[in-house]
Amino acid sequence: MPSPTVPFFLTSTTLAAANKPHPQPAAPPCDAHAHAPAASLASASYEARMRLNPHLALRLFDHMLRSGADPDPAAYALALASCARGRDPAAAAQLHAHAAKRGVASHRRVRGRLVHAYAACGMASHARRVFDRGTDNDMVAWNCLLRGYAQEGGNEDALREFFARMPSRDSVSWNTVLSWCVANGEYDEAIRGVPGDAGKPGVRA
Repeated sequence: MPSPTVPFFLTSTTLAAANKPHPQPAAPPCDAHAHAPAASLASASYEARMRLNPHLALRLFDHMLRSGADPDPAAYALALASCARGRDPAAAAQLHAHAAKRGVASHRRVRGRLVHAYAACGMASHARRVFDRGTDNDMVAWNCLLRGYAQEGGNEDALREFFARMPSRDSVSWNTVLSWCVANGEYDEAIRGVPGDAGKPGVRA
């Protein structure tokens, strides 16, 4: 059990690495625009710094929470993007739980980043559960989960089924699945261009 003085996400591998070369970020100023709520200003200031310093996004998110600011979906999305870059499943799960507690886990932007983070961390089953809760998943979410299945390995049926279900496919979709075919020795399927159900009605290349 980490010490209570340790910030929320500082035990993650991403922040352990980020802690060495970068100084502790100072709390953002909150004395400007006195007519606006201080919490909203602090949140906006932190989000701006998260965009400028993506390598410190998790630490800044932690500071945001400890300062009393209320993170919005954009802040969760930035922090989850950091989890995906750092392949940090523990931090992704923490953020997911926190977002659910705050009632923003179902927000499209947060849900899409959760799919990305879990898929990038080799947790395709978690990514799929989040994905399946949405009815408005965009092409980025489809491709993130497809890439997650391709990278995970040992889940060939899930990849084939998911690829066949895709309502449309772009260059990322095709590059992902063709690379998977070649890596797994499925050369005939790579030549045909479609693994499994090539002629499913309604699927556009």
